[in-house]
Amino acid sequence: MPFAWTECQSCRSKRRSYFTQDELNQLDRGTLLFRMCAFCRVPTQWAGVKPPGPPPEAPLPATALKPSGPVVLLIDDDEDTLAVLRRVLVSKQFNVEAADSARGALAKMVTEHFDAVVSDIHMPGFDGTKLFLFIVEYMPEYRHRVMFLTGDTESAEVQDFLRRSGCPYAYKPIDFEQLLGKISELVAAGPPSPRS
Repeated sequence: MPFAWTECQSCRSKRRSYFTQDELNQLDRGTLLFRMCAFCRVPTQWAGVKPPGPPPEAPLPATALKPSGPVVLLIDDDEDTLAVLRRVLVSKQFNVEAADSARGALAKMVTEHFDAVVSDIHMPGFDGTKLFLFIVEYMPEYRHRVMFLTGDTESAEVQDFLRRSGCPYAYKPIDFEQLLGKISELVAAGPPSPRS
């Protein structure tokens, strides 16, 4: 079965999917198809798009590409979620670093400064709850800089953790205005004090 790249017309996430030949013909004519979106959590309209191309041969210097705003560290084991969150935050002038694991995030936090840390809770192995406990114990300057994302609205364990941590949080599918507001509140608290 042939595949094509499509883009959700609501959240602009892209994915490669398999289609019937009739569906491919419809996409080629510019017809929008209804498909379930993992981020929107409802069927949305999808349009055909060109596949991602190779990076340009001579990219701009990193300093020319970075917004001048606060620096946010995103942590999620789902690449699509990271891509969507990065796009939203960069559009609002945040500098964004991303890690696909809690351990990868900690490696960045040791050497770089972040104004806010946004982490998924459920990740393989060293998850968001363990990350937070590590931060409280060994990186207390980030204790009040963390917010969590979760799609788990029913687990008593997750709800108890969120309550005890005192950290702001947002449920998936993400309300981006709410997310941006909570990140802005974390940033407004001022820079974390350096470790001694």
